[in-house]
Amino acid sequence: MIVEAKSRRQGSLSSTTQVFISVDELALPARAIPTEGSSSVEGWVQGVIVGIVLILIAVGTASLYFCKVRRARDEKEKKLRLAGIKE
Repeated sequence: MIVEAKSRRQGSLSSTTQVFISVDELALPARAIPTEGSSSVEGWVQGVIVGIVLILIAVGTASLYFCKVRRARDEKEKKLRLAGIKE
């Protein structure tokens, strides 16, 4: 990979260097492969996290919808009040 550093100013200095990246597979964390009939705690934890994220997305979406509905109702009431009309 080649990395270049420079600014956008006219006449500024710049530098380029070549970078080598090596990954030692022995330094990577080992992943446990669940055997047949055993439960995977990692899979359960990931499922719980995904469930929580989906719930948060649903709650956020519902909140935005109800805020939008309430704002529209409030604006309608304000227009009617200004016009002197009561529901």
